[in-house]
Formats: sequence, C-alpha cells, structure tokens
Amino acid sequence: MKNPLIGIVILLFPIVIFAQNKSSVHKKAFDSIFFHTYMETATTDLNKALGVADSLYKTSKTNIFKVRSLMLISDIYHRKANRDSSIHYATIAEEIANDANIYTWQARISGVLSTQYRNMGLQKQGKVYLERGLEASKMIEDVNVANQFKGQVFQEKGCYALSEEQYNQAIRHFTTAQFFFKPLPQSQTRSSFLSQTEEQLGTAFLRLKKLDSAQLHYEKGLDLANLTSDGKTVFKGFIFLGLGEVYLAKKKYQKAIDNLDKALDISNSAGLPDFKANVYKTLAQYYKAIGNIDQYTTYNEQYLMVVQNSVKNNQHYADNIITKTEYKLKNIVLSRKVIFICALILMSLLLLKSSLIFKRMQKKEQQLYREMVKELKNPTGLILQKSTETPSLIPNRNVSDDRLMSKETETALLEQLKIFEQGEQYLQPNLTLPQLSVELHVNTKYLSYAINNHKGSDFNNYINRLRILYILKKLRECPEYLDYKIGYLSYECGFSSHSKFTATFKNVTGLTPSSFINQVRKEQNGE
Repeated sequence: MKNPLIGIVILLFPIVIFAQNKSSVHKKAFDSIFFHTYMETATTDLNKALGVADSLYKTSKTNIFKVRSLMLISDIYHRKANRDSSIHYATIAEEIANDANIYTWQARISGVLSTQYRNMGLQKQGKVYLERGLEASKMIEDVNVANQFKGQVFQEKGCYALSEEQYNQAIRHFTTAQFFFKPLPQSQTRSSFLSQTEEQLGTAFLRLKKLDSAQLHYEKGLDLANLTSDGKTVFKGFIFLGLGEVYLAKKKYQKAIDNLDKALDISNSAGLPDFKANVYKTLAQYYKAIGNIDQYTTYNEQYLMVVQNSVKNNQHYADNIITKTEYKLKNIVLSRKVIFICALILMSLLLLKSSLIFKRMQKKEQQLYREMVKELKNPTGLILQKSTETPSLIPNRNVSDDRLMSKETETALLEQLKIFEQGEQYLQPNLTLPQLSVELHVNTKYLSYAINNHKGSDFNNYINRLRILYILKKLRECPEYLDYKIGYLSYECGFSSHSKFTATFKNVTGLTPSSFINQVRKEQNGE
C-alpha cells in the first residue's frame, strides 16, 4: 500500500517552521493561531481552518506572515484534494518570497513544488525544484533554519526513494534528515520533524517486511507527536495506520484494529481522500483476514467509493475546462466559415475572368509553395494552427481560473511535446492519445489540454500535421519520393487512407499533394 504521507511531507511541514529571533507580541499571537490551525483545526474542520488562514493572510503585516498564511491556505486545499488551488496559492507565495528576497521561503516553497511534481509522476521536474531549493538555502544565514531545510531535503529524497521502491536508500536519506534535525533547539517544530522522520523510517522498514523495526520507529514517532499536540492530528493518523499495518502483518488482530479505529476516527474529519482510502483499504484487509466478510465488503466498497469520487471530481474539473475550450474552438470554426464564404464569393467573381484564372492559380500555388518552403526552415508554424494564439503561462491569481495544471507542469509537458515532435513516433498509423500519454508519463487530460491550448487543435489533427510536415521534408530532400504514388506517400507518413492524407495535406499547405510535387519539380528544374 502506498504510504499516505508520501506527497505531503514537504508540503505540510515547511509551513510550521517558526523563526526563533525577532520575537514580538504580534508574532507570538500569529504563531499560536497558525500552529493550532495547522495541527488541530485543519484535522477536524477544513472549512473553518480555511477561514482562519484567510483571516491570517488579510491581517498579515509583513511579507513573511503573508507567505506563511498563503502556504497554510495551500496546505488546506491540498487536504481538500484541490491540487490546482494548492499550487495556485503556493505560486503566489513564491512570487512574494522572490520579490522580497526571502531566501528561506524560496527554499521551502521549492520543496513544496518538488513534492507536487513527484505526486503527478513528473519525477525529473520535481528533482529540478528540489535542487533549486538547495541553491536558495545557500543564501540562508541562520544556521538552524538552513539545517531545518537540509533535513527536509533529505526527507523528500527519501520519499522519492520510497516511491521508486528503493527502501534501503530511503532509510539512508531519512537517517541523514535526523542528523540535521536533532541538533535543533527544543521546540514543537523540532519534535514534529523528528516525529515525521520516525514515521517515514517505519514505513520504509514495513515495506522491507522488517516488522519489529517498523513498529519501533512508529512508536517513537507517536511519542514525539504527543509532544507537539494532545489532539487528534493528521500526522498521528498516519502513524496509527502504519501501526495497524504492522500488527495486521504480525496477526495481532486486536492491536491492529485498535490502531486502525484511531486512524479511521481521524480520517473521518481530516479530509485527505488518499489517506481515507488507505484506511478503508487496510480495514478491508483486516476484516478479510479475520473472516468477517460483511465488514470486509463494507470497507472495500467504501474504499472504492472514495477512489471513484476522486476520479469524478477530477473529471468534473476537466469537463469544465474542455467545455470552455470547445466554445473557443467553435468560435474559431465560425470565423473560418465566414472566411470560406467570402472566398467562394471571390472565386465566383474571378470565374467571370476565365482567361486570368489559370495564371492567377499558378501564381497562387507558387506563392503558397514559397511560403511553405520558408516555414519548413522553422516548422513551428506548421505544427500550430495559424489562427490559434498560444495562451499565456502567467498564472491567474484568481482562484477560480481555468488552468487545469500549474504553469510548471504545463511548461514541462510542452518540453516533452517538443522532444516528441523531433522524433518520428507520430508515424505510427494507430497512435492514440492514451498511448502517447503512457509514453510521456502524463495523464490524458493534461496531454489533451496542452495540445488543445498550445497546438491549436485536437490530438488527431496535431498528429496529422506532424505527419504532413514529415512528408513535405521527404519530398524536398529525397528526389525519389517525387515519383511515388500518392497512396504510398500517405502510407509512408502514417495515414490510413489516400483521401484523409490528401485532405490533411491541402489543409496544412493550401496545396494538393500533386500541386506541391509539381512545384518541387519546377524548383529543381530551375523554372
């Protein structure tokens, strides 16, 4: 089972680090409200916690307080399974930290974004942000704060290792994190970090099936967690779940259900659908193990329901984006129809001058061909629909913006598409959106959104334009292609039919394949 803590480790704990100097009445009040909201309120009432966090932001007097408030809001949205809003507020906080040269928070927010990218399966991009955070940490003057962040970095590296099933390597990273945390001054923050690291070590040993070691680290983590709060915190829920798994594996069923019931109690009020799903799944395994099929069926159905609801929520959000995109595309199509009608009227007028039609058509073909030759030197224009404007990557500060993903994810995906365009995988006759999604390690919604918004067409048209670009280059660079039949050319570049190839060729170039070939021959003959 996937550790429910993976994916929020950097997101949660950077925001509870409090500076130890420049103490003031206002700062103490802020810290007190902040910590209670993060540790207690957000576990029992997410909407109330969001209201408190918003009030903290509105009353913040300094940039640091604003950044911390925004990161608390980001965390609450993360718990509500609203990744888009979570990244949105983290991005605003990042901009404030960058503008104000707050290096400590530049480093921490980079850690947050690293975690988000790792959760989305973009490991490479996530590690880029992790390294960016390390660079920012070099500018931190306070030794304790610098060590706190270094410890967090090794926690995050450990989480990467866990997600890659490199459990021994994960243990080494978590142990190194402890090395940086233990010398820190005694505080709730220090206890939180050490408690978290013990939980992570417990998870790594559990995956290695070293149950006694896993139990020892979970119990140490729980002792440390009790030093930070007497309440039912989400983090204690993670530990109870881990202990439940350990005792279940040891077949100590009473201790297993005692801990799982505690985890269930916390999950019912804490949000975090992934955590709740893992609790339900483990409870189902427990009841299956003791032979209670009714309870097994109940919790297994609840587990599936949580998973299905998460999928539906993501689908609903994606549907809103797609609907708006389709509306824009319809407007584009309508505009093209108007242009087409005007062209028909113009052609009707030209028919009155039949003696000039042939010459004008020849000139038009020559002009289109010359323009196409110029564009072949920089094929970006051929890949994009000419009437499509590439949307800005500048984040909209409005929470309810239309962005399906963060600007960093969008940029990384566009880089992957650029590499894809430079290869020849698009020549596969039956290439589909899901197949390309698997190749690029990204979900289909993200890929479809990127193609619609940055390539100006749907997936099929995008692939077909790449195929036409390929055959255009072949016709100009390989003379033998000029003698091939149109049917062969269509097969060569991945089209399933002669007619589809011809229609797409004309749509992309403005010329039929035969007209284009004639122009190439004239060029080679010096005409």
